[in-house]
Amino acid sequence: MKIILQSKMIVLQVDHRADYFSWISSFILDYSGDLLYLPKAILMFHDPKKSSLRKKFLERASKYFARSHEISYNFYLRSILRQGTVPIKIELVKMHSSSTMSRIRLQATATGRVGITLSRPNHLLVAFLRTELEPYVSAWHPSGLVLNVHEQEAKEKLERLFTRKWVLYYRLRFVYDEEFLDTLNGRSHQKERYRRNVHNTISEGIGKYYRVLELSSNASADAIKKSYKKLAKRYHPDRVFTHDATTVSQYTQRFQMLQEAYTVLMENRKVC
Repeated sequence: MKIILQSKMIVLQVDHRADYFSWISSFILDYSGDLLYLPKAILMFHDPKKSSLRKKFLERASKYFARSHEISYNFYLRSILRQGTVPIKIELVKMHSSSTMSRIRLQATATGRVGITLSRPNHLLVAFLRTELEPYVSAWHPSGLVLNVHEQEAKEKLERLFTRKWVLYYRLRFVYDEEFLDTLNGRSHQKERYRRNVHNTISEGIGKYYRVLELSSNASADAIKKSYKKLAKRYHPDRVFTHDATTVSQYTQRFQMLQEAYTVLMENRKVC
């Protein structure tokens, strides 16, 4: 683990294979809701309601860092606490060299109630799901969560989640059985309409991805790469992390759209 104290941020560079990562991932899961997922990092904003949790985490991180680098724990902890309420950025510096497929099963257990289960326990992905789907999460555990979707907004959040292809180094695959949409809506005559909406959301076609990258549909692979690099640099969330929450959210959404567009277009060319 490496800790870097910047003027407006505390950066932790961590290895997911190290012994300390279990308590770091547990902290991320407990802190869910105030997170911003970047391509290879997680940004944690200060939440007054979770100040005690944040302080305990920084104390433990300081103790581990001080012991491994043979420096004074008390001195280093004071240095970190003097940073105040700046965001904490956890960078996954030695994660998988290639992507890992994560299978996410959705099952409607009752009308307006959905169970989301991962193929294997994963604190980072559950924390992502909690962050994306709050305030509709009623229960959670390291292998999944339970979601109340009685309100239309909750269903819309769930639909938008289906379009997400990547989180950190994980490639997402959402799976649901034949009865999922029917049970979710509670009335069979809505099944086909809801299924069509989800299908359209997921399979709208690649035309929109060219528009996201501000390109025509006949753009070359080099043009796609060039436009992606330019726009990704312009809309990277790190550029505005000290701004208001609305600006950060807007940049994050645009950045995620750029990532998805680039991935889909390049993979489509490989297939063709």
